[in-house]
Amino acid sequence: MQVRRIDSVSCDATRATTALRSLISLAVVTLGFVSSTNAAETSSRQTTVGMPVTLEEVVIPGGELIVAPLEDPHAVAITRIIDVYPHGTAHRYTLQFYALEPGTYNVSDYLRNPDGSQRDELPAMQVEVTTLLEEGQVQPHALGSKRVRGLGGYRLLLIAGGVVWMLVFLALMFVRKRPSEEGGVSSTPLTLAQRLRPLVQRGIRGKLSTDEYAQLERVLIAYWRRRLGWNDLSAADAIMRLRQHPESSPLLLQMENWLHNPNRNGDVDVAALLKPYEQLPADDFDDAFAGMSR
Repeated sequence: MQVRRIDSVSCDATRATTALRSLISLAVVTLGFVSSTNAAETSSRQTTVGMPVTLEEVVIPGGELIVAPLEDPHAVAITRIIDVYPHGTAHRYTLQFYALEPGTYNVSDYLRNPDGSQRDELPAMQVEVTTLLEEGQVQPHALGSKRVRGLGGYRLLLIAGGVVWMLVFLALMFVRKRPSEEGGVSSTPLTLAQRLRPLVQRGIRGKLSTDEYAQLERVLIAYWRRRLGWNDLSAADAIMRLRQHPESSPLLLQMENWLHNPNRNGDVDVAALLKPYEQLPADDFDDAFAGMSR
């Protein structure tokens, strides 16, 4: 009986030892999981200056929150709500936070109710922001306000170019209208003799085409018929009389000689041929001469 009692006690001790070991193992695993979770949570809420950190699956009781309006233009911390989902009577958020200066920040301080009021008893969400710069680093100077010039470079260049262009245009117009003092274009209207002279000289050299001869002949016949009052005569009668007229005949006969005589004589007194036309204006014949002034 004593042997059986000892065996029973030994079995109970063994069972107790096994149970104790199981409890110890479970405690170790649980502590390890908790410590790893806290470590992950801590690492996810640490960042450096200017680098964003994301806080995921953050459950906050109550209605949906918004980010507080950024009223200070020199604020050094920025919070954004990336996503928000209903979570029973609460809401589950994905938040992003970054800061421009080192320090410890509570992301809850940057959340507000939709009406802009601050909600009490929000869970603390600490983010530690560190700097990678060594102490003693020189901070950049603050940007100072400068008075901007009224005119920019491109605008000033365009205005200057427009003024120069206008001055050149006015100068060209003035020079074009001013009579030339060195034998250039004169404001005095050309006479009929001046218009005929280059054509006669080209005819002497044999440079007028058959069509140009015919056009020049028509101009002269039309002029003399009007001047002598022979518009009622037929063309044939008018031409016959013009060949015999002392003023009109020299140039008309010379033209026929140029046209029909291949071995034309170049020794022609141009001044004598054009003498009847020296005091006559050429304005009435500008259209007729336009096609022959080449």
